[in-house]
Amino acid sequence: MVKGRLEFTKRWLDYMNAIHFPYEIIIADGEDDGAVESLVKNNKTSTDLNIKFYQFNTHGGYASYYSMLAEAISLAKTKYVMLCDNDDFIFPKGFESIIHFLDAHHEYISAGGEIVNFKINNLLNTAYGNDVIFLEPYKYFRSDDPQMDWESQIESMFRDFQPYWYNVYRKESLQAIADELCELGLSDLVAMEFYAQLRTITLGRSKQIEGESYYLRQRGTSQNSGDINFFEDLIDRNLPQDIQLISHKIASKVKDSLNIAPAIKTHYANYLTNLLAHTILRYRFPKLFLLKTFLLSLIESIPSILKIPFRYFSQLKIKQKYYYGRGNDAEIKTFLEIIKK
Repeated sequence: MVKGRLEFTKRWLDYMNAIHFPYEIIIADGEDDGAVESLVKNNKTSTDLNIKFYQFNTHGGYASYYSMLAEAISLAKTKYVMLCDNDDFIFPKGFESIIHFLDAHHEYISAGGEIVNFKINNLLNTAYGNDVIFLEPYKYFRSDDPQMDWESQIESMFRDFQPYWYNVYRKESLQAIADELCELGLSDLVAMEFYAQLRTITLGRSKQIEGESYYLRQRGTSQNSGDINFFEDLIDRNLPQDIQLISHKIASKVKDSLNIAPAIKTHYANYLTNLLAHTILRYRFPKLFLLKTFLLSLIESIPSILKIPFRYFSQLKIKQKYYYGRGNDAEIKTFLEIIKK
């Protein structure tokens, strides 16, 4: 699922070709300017990959995005599917371990491992750079879902959100979620992720396999971040309707669902309360926000020579614990060669 950011798609194709990724790749391009199609067809690094390219037009907003998502999944001919952004990377060993787990445990409809992270040139939104820092993985609060009564499960999911979006799914399960997103037409992508997570556990079990790194994400490149006025963006959304749609749809999929819809509304409201508490500092107390920004800039202005020992030992610890020695050493070497090229 791509739109723009051609240099990231080029980088992604170079990596997948270098690691000889053996599985089917579907590229759904929402930009409709022909640039990605030309890259795929004319780039010699992608000739050995099993790529099927499809052109879409997503200028109709989120509705056209949901439609592209559903159609792209339907085009897959495989038993399992996984979504991947063009600024992220897959580790085949972890990916295959997840497939083996799903093959052996039919009650699970999705599974993932540890999602590890990196940044380039201090979170600069760029595809290439020499200053690559490895970060700790996303924190997972639950290795197995659902694991408690529904109301407690819903509270936990809104309080301790963990990403399912990049799990490996049984195709029919992710297809059902995508089709329902088309039907619901949610106005907010965070609401979409909450719906996908809630709907996943109504379809079956989900597993996060500890100690298995399978997905490497770049921080600081989100197309939904940047210089966005939070409150203007909030006004452009229709969150009350989104919450109503989500709560009623999920409740309709759960037996004994009397308290499901009220629980979703309550805990979504708690999530928004906490989000606003963090966001409002910038707008309600601008001087305090500027002070915080100033203090952070002081830390960043510390001469690099003084940071080297701390960063060296911090990176050594993170690399040894989460990156190297997990069967991904060759892929990490390839990744670094491409990033720093």
